[in-house]
Amino acid sequence: MKKILLLLTFSLSYVLTSFAQQHDTLTVQTFTYGSPQNAWFALPPDTTGYEKILMYYKLKCNPAQSPACGEWDYLTYTYLYDHTGVLDSTLYTAPSFTVEGTSPDTFGFMNSPTYSYVPHFQDYIVYTDTTSLSTHTLGQAETSNTQTLNSANANARSQYIWKTAELLAAGVTAGNITALALQFDVPGSELKNFTIRMKATTLDSLTADVFENSGFQTVFLQNTVVASSGITTFNFTMPFNWNGSSNIVVDFSFSNTSSGIANTVFVESTGWNSGLHSTGEDNYLSFTGPDYVQVPGAAFAELDSFVTVMFWQYGDPAIQPQADIIFEGYTAQNQRVLNVHLPWDNGTVYWDAGNSSGYDRIELAAQTANYEGQWNHWAFTKNAATGSMKIYLNGVLFHSGTGMIRPMTGITNFKIGSGGDGNLNYDGYIDEFSFWNKELDAATIMEWMNKDINGTHPD
Repeated sequence: MKKILLLLTFSLSYVLTSFAQQHDTLTVQTFTYGSPQNAWFALPPDTTGYEKILMYYKLKCNPAQSPACGEWDYLTYTYLYDHTGVLDSTLYTAPSFTVEGTSPDTFGFMNSPTYSYVPHFQDYIVYTDTTSLSTHTLGQAETSNTQTLNSANANARSQYIWKTAELLAAGVTAGNITALALQFDVPGSELKNFTIRMKATTLDSLTADVFENSGFQTVFLQNTVVASSGITTFNFTMPFNWNGSSNIVVDFSFSNTSSGIANTVFVESTGWNSGLHSTGEDNYLSFTGPDYVQVPGAAFAELDSFVTVMFWQYGDPAIQPQADIIFEGYTAQNQRVLNVHLPWDNGTVYWDAGNSSGYDRIELAAQTANYEGQWNHWAFTKNAATGSMKIYLNGVLFHSGTGMIRPMTGITNFKIGSGGDGNLNYDGYIDEFSFWNKELDAATIMEWMNKDINGTHPD
């Protein structure tokens, strides 16, 4: 014999707080002998309250059977379901939202751009020891020049070199230099954060490829307005001590919030490369946490046997080294084609390239200063025809390997600042990221590492 399983589904609550009129009774026929064990039945709407619900049923005794009633027929089970809309038998979880491949508990965001303002001190205490003050004039006021302090642009920087022979001929002797004066033709807009830096150098000229970019002493930093034409003197906060034998590089810069009117300064032509000028803003990408840049897969359509990837990099010293990826390219089948750890959490730089039963790899441990706390230029090359893979640091060969012949086709997913899946995110800065479908040689890398990539490059 079989026992009966009676399933009755109600949409009414167990406790009723409103009542129909006294002695009103409604009867709803549900299961009958031979009906399905699972069924839906229309009950009265819940717009009317009921005092109680009575359920009547008979145990199954089927006269077509012999005997009509059996030993199990006195057992029956009735289930009342209250459909809450919550799954209680199959656990399924999903994030309410995702942010760059992660699902944090909370995530703050804004619908409009925001800005970070970083305070800094300006120098208003100047060097006042004038006991042995003497002045010396270098050069002649031949013509006016707008490039030196070109405030027609929001930002500008210029750099000049004075040779030892010039300084000595002008009567300058070894010791403290406490001020610098410029002769202005026409004063222009205010120079915010006007900065003068000086450095002894072994360079005897300046070019776009060879100039000084570190090791300077800041001698003046103030918001400055040139009041009138003529000579304006900038008294230093701290003196610059000249050794009497080295050339000197003087670096001028400012950062305004908008363009204005250029300050014009009298200059002299030297007949040799004694100065450099740069105007306009230069930006970089700052990666923090889940940040990355998605590059269209079509950019890699011509990639096959030759590649160069190069960029400037500044790792966050508070976080690096960590297990992260600075760029990675994947195929549609999630196979790695290109990848660089710069570095991994062990301080080692890894360069992976290739897509044929795995990828080729070269690796080498780096010094801390190579990847964090300062700007460094990195270039990664591969020539699958010759089997050569190389890594360049600041234009100089850092590491190389041979026998690396796997091609690099099929990239459909490429990210800068993370792995191809958006994880293992890089923390730091990246600038001038460029990708080439050929192997650039050492001379080309050295020539172009300090330039913006533009149409004048032959490739």
